[in-house]
Amino acid sequence: MQPLKQAAASKRIPITEQGVAALFSCFESVCKFHQSFLKALEINFAKNATPDEVFKKMAPMMKVYTGYIADQVRSTETLRKFRRTTKISNFLDECKEKSGHQKDLEDLLDLPYQRLDIYENLLQVRWPKSKKKVSNLKLTILGVDIIDC
Repeated sequence: MQPLKQAAASKRIPITEQGVAALFSCFESVCKFHQSFLKALEINFAKNATPDEVFKKMAPMMKVYTGYIADQVRSTETLRKFRRTTKISNFLDECKEKSGHQKDLEDLLDLPYQRLDIYENLLQVRWPKSKKKVSNLKLTILGVDIIDC
């Protein structure tokens, strides 16, 4: 994300700051949420406790997914538009190569959404007695309601 922002700001590639913002949408907020959420889950699991309190505490912050998911189509379309420009496409390929990632930027932008499945699976293993609550995790995060633990 930072290399693209820097390249756009320095005019190395033909992307505006608004274009970068359209591409990444709420991505930074979602990443910050995941860092906090993972740390809270690790602490909770180390105590061998159920994740009730983690979800109660973090549920309001999960609302960041509402904006992320709503903007995902726009983000994907923006990336496809950028990829049609040779200079931008080459820059993105160069960044991928330097980073050592196997996935393209489009795949990386989908990772936060894929994490919802990972959390659901993790919780079903750690909290099998509450399968119904866990199966509703995705709906909860996407803004339907806050989990009632």
